[in-house]
Formats: sequence, C-alpha cells, structure tokens
Amino acid sequence: MKNFHLGVEVRKLREEANMLQEDLAWVIGISRPAIVNIESSKRKVSADELILFANFFG
Repeated sequence: MKNFHLGVEVRKLREEANMLQEDLAWVIGISRPAIVNIESSKRKVSADELILFANFFG
C-alpha cells in the first residue's frame, strides 16, 4: 500500500482552490505556521482539524 501523507493532500487541495496558506488558516481557524507544519508533515492534525479540512474541501 502506498504511503499517504495528509500534508501533501492538504497542500494539493489548497493550491487547487487557489488559496494561500494564510487563507486556509483563517478558514480552518488555526495559525498559518500550523498550516505550514501540517503541509510539511512536521505537525499532526487533530481529529477536530481533520473534520474541518474534510468539511471545507468536501
């Protein structure tokens, strides 16, 4: 099974939506540095944040 990296998917979806990290951070309700760390797999995503990402990106 291929490894899945949530941060890579978040970045891909954000870029497809033509959003800046700052924009996504505002929508989700977390800081821009948190988005940077999530996208670079330096920070894990909480269950609540995962739900927010899923609701936003569909």
